[in-house]
Amino acid sequence: MRPFAYFSFWLKSSNEHGIHSPFVFNWIMQGLYVKNPVWDTMPKKAVFVERVFAYFKPQKVAWLSDQPVSGKIAQQSVFFSSVDSLRNSETTIQLIYIDQTKKLDAIGIIEALRGLGNNAFVLVDKRCQSAELRVFWQQLVSSPKITVTMDFYYFGLAFVRKEQLKQHFTIRL
Repeated sequence: MRPFAYFSFWLKSSNEHGIHSPFVFNWIMQGLYVKNPVWDTMPKKAVFVERVFAYFKPQKVAWLSDQPVSGKIAQQSVFFSSVDSLRNSETTIQLIYIDQTKKLDAIGIIEALRGLGNNAFVLVDKRCQSAELRVFWQQLVSSPKITVTMDFYYFGLAFVRKEQLKQHFTIRL
């Protein structure tokens, strides 16, 4: 992990008061910062994925991960061994989950997104903060297919939203 990386992130980031997009503001207020007794007892980083699923309710999730998945989430998940198998799949995917254990291929992920509909998104688990992961995240942010990106330091969300102009948000948990 880079020295002072989180401190630098924190200086650039904002909370709900610095967000001027209704889509992102609603996600923060009704999804990320919502109070739930179950979630209140868990660390913010551990419950982030649960909050994403509770708010966005993706129907089909592509997992490019070696990590175990909870029962509720596993029922709506399709597991892929590689980006190529995801690209060649006929399954309609709304969310692509990527963690640090897979070889990252931003071009392949962006190509796979071309087949996805509006409001599809990528959830990147950035907790390892490797150099490869930073490059991958920057490629997603700069992709013309991706219109809304949210950097939470430990996680990143990248959305395909045709009705919205390209925007990047740096938000603290």
